[in-house]
Amino acid sequence: MGRKVSKLGYPYFVDLDEEQIILLGIEVGIGDNTLHLIFPIKVKLTKDEPTCSITLHFNFDEGSFNFTSYYKCKDGGWQRTVWTNREVDVEDGKNVIFMDSPTPIEGTFTVLYNNVILPYPQKMEDLMIGY
Repeated sequence: MGRKVSKLGYPYFVDLDEEQIILLGIEVGIGDNTLHLIFPIKVKLTKDEPTCSITLHFNFDEGSFNFTSYYKCKDGGWQRTVWTNREVDVEDGKNVIFMDSPTPIEGTFTVLYNNVILPYPQKMEDLMIGY
C-alpha cells in the first residue's frame, strides 16, 4: 500500500526444552498477484535461555529478504547470523547463510524454503529485538 517499511512483531510461546519446528507463512503481493512464502524455523529454548528473536527485512521491489538473529558473546559483544536469498554486505563475511531456491507447491502460488532458520536462544536480559 505504498509503504516501504513495516514493523510488526508478536510473541509466540513454545514449550521449554523441546525442539519445535514452526512454519512461518508470509504472503506478499496485492490482490490476485500474491505469493505465499513458507519458512521453517527451528526453536529450542531452555529455562536458562527462554527467549529468542528473529528480524525479517523484505525488499518488495527486489523480492529479496534477510532474516537475522543475534546472540550475546561472552566478551559482551554481539554476533549475528543472516539467512538471505541475495548477496549481503557483512563486515567479516561470516555467518551468512544463502537460502536455497524454494520448492514450489504444485497448483498453488506457494513456495517452501528448505533451509531451516535457527534463531539463537537468549537470556531475557540479553534479548535483542531488531536493530
